[in-house]
Amino acid sequence: MAEIITIRSPEEAREAGRKLGEWADDDPNRVRTAIRSATLAANRALVSTRRKMRPLSSKEMREMLQVAEIYRSYTKFLSKKLDQVKRRASTYPGSGRDRSGIRHPSQSAGQPTA
Repeated sequence: MAEIITIRSPEEAREAGRKLGEWADDDPNRVRTAIRSATLAANRALVSTRRKMRPLSSKEMREMLQVAEIYRSYTKFLSKKLDQVKRRASTYPGSGRDRSGIRHPSQSAGQPTA
């Protein structure tokens, strides 16, 4: 993920967002990871605009705000994609994760019941 995400420029952020969308196929875990990564990148870009040590120039400030907005838009897009993936998994039985290793309270733990 670190190779994909960058906050150097709006152009690189758009490219990273496109790659994130490709990487986050129909696996809900990957989509969640991509959402987390885009959110963190947006937060990093916003925090960089508030630096006191070496304040950004007005051009750099504008670019960082654009980068943050780009990643926020990808977060919204990926959140919708996650909803679709989860809906699809619940619509088609067997398309969700295999939960055969999970024991439910109604299942026997291997001990006789009577």
